[in-house]
Formats: sequence, structure tokens, C-alpha cells
Amino acid sequence: MSLTKEERPSLGSISEPFNATMEQQALLAKIKPHVEKAAKTTFQTFETHLCCTQIVSGVMYFFKVHIGGEKYIHVKALKTLPIDADGVEFKGYQDNKTKDDRIIYF
Repeated sequence: MSLTKEERPSLGSISEPFNATMEQQALLAKIKPHVEKAAKTTFQTFETHLCCTQIVSGVMYFFKVHIGGEKYIHVKALKTLPIDADGVEFKGYQDNKTKDDRIIYF
């Protein structure tokens, strides 16, 4: 998986938000059970529209996830090295977000 210029952040920071691809939606789907366990709920809607990245020992993703109605959460996940492997780890989430809330490092 390669990142576009817009998806690549400057050293140590997270990128500007960009539209999530099908590949990034698939990464998010892999960790959905972990997010639900942490949130102690089941999400009927779980779709990412925007995400940011941070280059670490792999790629850290920050997803803006629509969970129904006007509700959103931000989800953090690590795509582990080697980058073409299937490894993705849930790293945390923030709730009580809106469509307009900016994705920031957490």
C-alpha cells in the first residue's frame, strides 16, 4: 500500500484529512469488533468518510467514523509493518464527535 502526497504527513505530524478508500474502509472493518468492545455497544452504521495518517513503525490511521444519525467517533488504528501484511491494531477511539469535528492526534 502506498500513500499519495496528500496522505503523507510531514515528519511527526498527522496528514490533512482525505477521503477514505475502500482499502482503508476494509482496515476499519477489521477492528470494528474491538471498537465495539471498547465502546460497550454495537454499531449498526460504521462507515469512515475521512481519515488522516501518521508515519510511525507502519502507518497510524485516524478515522472519522459515522455511527448513525448525527453521531460520529474518531478511531485510531495502526497498520503494522510490513506494510503489505494484514496486520492492523486498534489503538483507541474518541466519542461524542460530529461531522464537523476536526481529526486531531490522540
